[in-house]
Amino acid sequence: MVRPKVTVVLGSSRPCGVDVSFYGLARQTFTDFEVVFVDALYHRRHAAVLDFARKVGLRQPLYHVPNHRYAPPPWTAICAGFNTGLALAAGEIVIMLLDYGYVEPDWIEAHLDAHLFRRRLVFGPYTYFDVPVDAWQTNDGAPPRL
Repeated sequence: MVRPKVTVVLGSSRPCGVDVSFYGLARQTFTDFEVVFVDALYHRRHAAVLDFARKVGLRQPLYHVPNHRYAPPPWTAICAGFNTGLALAAGEIVIMLLDYGYVEPDWIEAHLDAHLFRRRLVFGPYTYFDVPVDAWQTNDGAPPRL
């Protein structure tokens, strides 16, 4: 198996909203990616998710997995899902996406450009925010650590 350049980890604990995300992912100009969709409602909609992904034209590998870790919804279930998605990601670069988030066709390319050129950007599903350099770096020039 060839390792993809990018893994998009998509998390959801809500009954709908992944249609808009899949639609945007299917139209990406950069195509060397996989999607790990960690879904708290997995058992109720597995067949429907796979069918919809095919219907909108998502040709990249899609792994639809249950949210293995228990966390009460709504936001904590998505965070636990992201942890599961990170553990399963095969890509060199991992990008997180929440359900209900539409992504423009160059969304993955913008992430790769920021990574390649070491731009300090924080990406959200709806907009991009420029983070000031002094907020990103410590005094020695390294990224901040928790």
